[in-house]
Amino acid sequence: MLTITKHAIAFQNSISQCFESQGSRCDLNAWRGAGADTAPLVFDVMNCELVLQTAAVVCPMGGSGMAAGGSFIFTIDPNPGSCGDSTAEPSG
Repeated sequence: MLTITKHAIAFQNSISQCFESQGSRCDLNAWRGAGADTAPLVFDVMNCELVLQTAAVVCPMGGSGMAAGGSFIFTIDPNPGSCGDSTAEPSG
C-alpha cells in the first residue's frame, strides 16, 4: 500500500517521490501551479489518488491531471529499473 505524506507546497513548486514495485519504478509528482491563492497549500490526498489512478488506467505509460477546481497538477511516470537508477529510460 502506498502512503502519501502531506506537505505544504509553495506556489510554483513541487514535491515528488519515487516508488518501486515488481522490478519497475514509478515517479509521482505534485506541482502547485494553479489556483488564485499563492499561499503554500497541502494537497488533498483524495484528489491526488483520483487523478493518479485515472491517469494510470487511461494511460499506463504515465500521465498527469488536475481535479476540478484544484490547485495541484499530479503526474505519474512509470519506468523500468529502480529508484535512483539514472540509466532508466523515461516513458512517454
